[in-house]
Amino acid sequence: MSITLYAYVLGTDLDEVAPRIEAHLDELVAARTWRVPDVWVVNQRETPGEWDLGLNLTLPAKPHQKLDWLDDAAAIASALAELHTSTGRSFVLGMQSGKGAAKDVATIASASVDLDALRTALSKSVR
Repeated sequence: MSITLYAYVLGTDLDEVAPRIEAHLDELVAARTWRVPDVWVVNQRETPGEWDLGLNLTLPAKPHQKLDWLDDAAAIASALAELHTSTGRSFVLGMQSGKGAAKDVATIASASVDLDALRTALSKSVR
């Protein structure tokens, strides 16, 4: 069963900021050497009032055994903190296992992120 780390902007009124957020995330995906290479930008409107805009990262088969993916999560969180500064938008990081329910793990709503606390919270989420 695969586990996906998601990192999405909160809110649905994104018309004004979506191009800037998507471009910033595209640059991040292209510029970084990822520990877990299955990472992609998401920009889709499901139904009116629902907009998924952010990143997905598929974790390795046994994410609790090899935690290299936490470096990728930290890079994503840092990029979201930069985006929060430039757009004023908040972001959520969470995990989804297969078709199961999504579990939000952290919110990025400031210019800085406690990366140690984030790593701890994410690693506990995959145990």
